[in-house]
Amino acid sequence: MRTFVKWAARVVLSVAVLLVLVAVFLINRGGKIMATPVDVELAALDIPADSASIAHGEYLSRILACQECHQSGLEGALMVDAPPFRVVATNLTRVAEDYSSEDWDRAIRYGMAADGRSLLIMPSDLFNNVSDSEIEDLIAYLQTLEPAGEELPHTELKPLGKLIAGTGAPLAISHEIGKWGPRPEMPDFGPTAEFGKYRIKTICVACHGADLEGTQPPDPASPLGPSLASVRGWDLEGFVTTLRTGVTPGGKELDPYYMPWRAFANMTDEEMEAVYKGIMEW
Repeated sequence: MRTFVKWAARVVLSVAVLLVLVAVFLINRGGKIMATPVDVELAALDIPADSASIAHGEYLSRILACQECHQSGLEGALMVDAPPFRVVATNLTRVAEDYSSEDWDRAIRYGMAADGRSLLIMPSDLFNNVSDSEIEDLIAYLQTLEPAGEELPHTELKPLGKLIAGTGAPLAISHEIGKWGPRPEMPDFGPTAEFGKYRIKTICVACHGADLEGTQPPDPASPLGPSLASVRGWDLEGFVTTLRTGVTPGGKELDPYYMPWRAFANMTDEEMEAVYKGIMEW
């Protein structure tokens, strides 16, 4: 009996040591994966300085929901503090002075910080669809930000998060760049289905899916994004009212944490009509 107990204890100890070694390996591997910059070919941007372009950039910062995570003054905030990671939405006013146009483009459309770190819960798969001309306007606005608010810590990938990344789980959207399709051309602005489809690719598909039939949003803690099939039964007035008030024609109140209708409420009537028509023809 004693021999069996000793043998069993050795087996348990051996398994425990093996698991620790595997965990250490995965943690180291995950840390390296997340710290390794992804090679991307950045567009040659020409950042405008005129007031109209800057105003459009400020408008984009609202309708693209930048202010949902980075707050209304873009001063940043702690978003998640969980066992795998601490996610901090950067205080953009504190980096505006040091960020080049390439740094902004890399962060917004490719999900990487200026130092090469992969950004977590940054919907760059959506923003990669933003045209060069619109990203130029957005950057033009961001470059005007004056320092405000407090310095915030960086996002931190904790050992559990590194272990998860080490298994190959796609924690960083920048590691999915190779799966993204070509960036769509931005059509002329107007209340058309063509422009609406362009805008849908920049604000809707991450949560509602490429076919608008629903999908898991980038945040794994979020509930499934629903299909927009029911929206096709709404009229334009009901659609606009939903995005302006957060209440559907059926009386359902939308949770602004998961459905950022407050950001979309900033869209002009023309742009809302375009998105509505785009959904109808999707």
